[in-house]
Amino acid sequence: MLYLGFNSPSRLGKLSATVNRLMASLSGSGTDAGPWRVAAGPAGGVAQCVITVIAGSQMSVCGWATPGAIGAIMSPARDIAVSELAALLSLMRPSLQAS
Repeated sequence: MLYLGFNSPSRLGKLSATVNRLMASLSGSGTDAGPWRVAAGPAGGVAQCVITVIAGSQMSVCGWATPGAIGAIMSPARDIAVSELAALLSLMRPSLQAS
């Protein structure tokens, strides 16, 4: 599993637009379907998941945005289904994201 994240000293803007840009940058042209919204968990914000192809491998990708942070976790879909990754996102965020 891979984690990418960024804590910003300033507000990142409208959450839905921020997570849309994040997911578009991570999924690129490797997907026919767009990301769908998932529960962001107790850390709040907005979260989405997508299944895409990165470097020839099908990947499960889930990302989130809050007013001051963005992040994503991803894994080969053969190892972690996107539904499992969405559940992990909610559990892992408190350890990954600075308050």
